[in-house]
Amino acid sequence: MKKIDISTKKFPQTFALVDDCDYQELNCFKWYAQKRGRKLYAKRNIRVNGKQKGIRMHCVIMGHMNGKEIDHRTGNTLDNQRNNLRHCTHAENTRNTGIRKNNTSGYKGVYWNKKVRKWQAYIQHNGKKVHLGVFLCLIKAAKAYDKAAVKYYGEFAGLNFPN
Repeated sequence: MKKIDISTKKFPQTFALVDDCDYQELNCFKWYAQKRGRKLYAKRNIRVNGKQKGIRMHCVIMGHMNGKEIDHRTGNTLDNQRNNLRHCTHAENTRNTGIRKNNTSGYKGVYWNKKVRKWQAYIQHNGKKVHLGVFLCLIKAAKAYDKAAVKYYGEFAGLNFPN
């Protein structure tokens, strides 16, 4: 594993991780850190038909497949080692996202149900909200979500308590 400097004024001392076999090809370009949402990506500019366009490091490493996106298994978007990257559909890519900004429980798929005054767990599956139960304990609700995420999402499950 090697590090490629992608530091900018806004993101000093920032590095992307790459495999040794990709380092030489990637390190001959000037890369920079770009924030998208709450994540940082390694990016560089290229010219296509006379116009400037940005390309992300993980896309260069994995290449494009029609209708596919590239997912970072661990959620660390600066870890561009091949064992952390995989092709996936858009739906698969959204399954292992982190906690939303408006989350108040601190766990994926769990919210406080004011009516019953308990924690409620749910998961989205095939465009529908699947209720997983109500719980007195927040941790038990979060674990119920994790169990359902493994069942419905398999390797793309983003868990509250990763092993």
